[in-house]
Amino acid sequence: MLIPDLPQFRPLKRFLNAWTLRAQKVSLDIEICATNGFFAQLNWCLYVLAYCDKRKLLPRIRLTGPGYSNRPEHDWFHDFFVETDKFASAAEDSSQRLRKPLRITHIEETSFAQAFGPSMTIEEGHRLFSTVYRVNDMIESYVDRFIESEFGSDGSVIGLHFRGTDKWNEAERVDWCRCFRSVVKLAADHPETRKVFVSSDDPAFVEWFGREARGTLSVIVHPDEERSRNGQPVHTNSAGDHNRKGFEALVNCLLLSRCCALIRTASFLSGWSSVFNPKLSFTLLNEPRANTCWFPDRELVRRSETRYR
Repeated sequence: MLIPDLPQFRPLKRFLNAWTLRAQKVSLDIEICATNGFFAQLNWCLYVLAYCDKRKLLPRIRLTGPGYSNRPEHDWFHDFFVETDKFASAAEDSSQRLRKPLRITHIEETSFAQAFGPSMTIEEGHRLFSTVYRVNDMIESYVDRFIESEFGSDGSVIGLHFRGTDKWNEAERVDWCRCFRSVVKLAADHPETRKVFVSSDDPAFVEWFGREARGTLSVIVHPDEERSRNGQPVHTNSAGDHNRKGFEALVNCLLLSRCCALIRTASFLSGWSSVFNPKLSFTLLNEPRANTCWFPDRELVRRSETRYR
């Protein structure tokens, strides 16, 4: 019987999938075909990795939703990430594979999020992900070249991430002027830092910040093509270049992770900058509401600097 892809059927799917999962002894092949945002789905990958780590299984993850590929059912996850050499060798040594991967449309069709999400730490997320996956060489080189060209040799750049579209459903809006004041306050404590890398899905905010900072700070912006033009989140817009959306999301996150300090609003994207770099110093200007405070911001709220808020 085909069970519809509706939230009310997720508990039933979770129960049925548990039987499939118990049978896996060597590897777990899983395909996630979802419409959620890029880093929301990376969160799900962490929960899969945590399950595999606990059960001593080799994870084989495919992400095939329509949001980040221009080809139907294409595994876009491996357009951006590849297995580490150590993991790739171990995977090649494994001969046991599922005939078909376990296919889900939401992580709630497994027990992984409930089992591992509440206790996941930034360091654990970093360990789980970096043990198995790394950013592909093309994107890593692109980020290195951008930093060398725009950040400069000393790398003393403040990062600013402002989520301007749908995040108000999950956290209070942050006033634009407050973002500017926080960056200026941080820069005042670091006089050697006169550059700020601004990342946002809202082009109006980026343009406004550039005008406000003129004469005070040098503003760096990645040349994104897929920003919101009508207040709709980029990842829910069916138009545009979907692969480019994923590329820009990941590049912006990696650039933020390479800044000397970060001012940010609630967002999976800038939250993941701490997963990539657990030592990153940051200030979170707004906290997610209790019912929407998921990893990594659930963990990052208590670590945030307060003096620049």
